Amino acid sequence: MAGTAGLTGLPGLRAVREAKRKTQVKLASESGISRTTISDLETGARNAQFQTLQQLADALGVDPESLRTPPETHPVRAQPARPNRPLLAVRAGRALRGGTAPQRAAMQTEVREEV
Repeated sequence: MAGTAGLTGLPGLRAVREAKRKTQVKLASESGISRTTISDLETGARNAQFQTLQQLADALGVDPESLRTPPETHPVRAQPARPNRPLLAVRAGRALRGGTAPQRAAMQTEVREEV
């Protein structure tokens, strides 16, 4: 397959499916293609035959070429690192923070005894 080295599966399938708010199971039932095949196509473990491509495109209501085209790549923003937040214990309607795990467990035990 000249010209397709490195491109396998349907690189745009997942993006289109998620944009249409469909699960793999829902798409499988609407297209007649098994869920495992859809998963393999999304991950690139399998290449699509023309008929499979057409069935998926019809079920999603899109042009088949949109499933073959990789989605636009956007830099993924990493979530900012958050410091470890202590677990909360509630005592008399007030949240208490801090302490080690044994200290929090002791606070929770106190709360249960007071109630």
